Amino acid sequence: MRPTAPLASALFLRAVATGCSWGGEVQELPDGTQVLVSGPGGGGEDALTAGPLEVVDGCLGVGGLVVVWAHGTEVVDGEPAITLPDGERVALGDVVELGGGAHAYDELGGPAPRVPEECRGGGDIWVAAG
Repeated sequence: MRPTAPLASALFLRAVATGCSWGGEVQELPDGTQVLVSGPGGGGEDALTAGPLEVVDGCLGVGGLVVVWAHGTEVVDGEPAITLPDGERVALGDVVELGGGAHAYDELGGPAPRVPEECRGGGDIWVAAG
């Protein structure tokens, strides 16, 4: 049985709204640096980036790119560090390798958080696989 036109339209609109909803969160390091973390259901691309954990345009990043960290990443209480979903603790200045892919901030959807204005200066955003 095929859905009626109004039902099909409603299902389509719900799917679009759900797919574009903000499933992520913004956490903060003690100095106010914003840490963008994706919501559940984040995918994973196969590209690799590496570099020191650093502040990029007011947000936590790696190798000059603001990063949307994988779901489950947490700020370490009172320290300029994060704990990755696998339990690895990474502090500012530590070198980290991340799977994922680069995207323009305005192309992010699904489980990625909205990128704050101050974090958009560098251009692309790295979405970590998770």
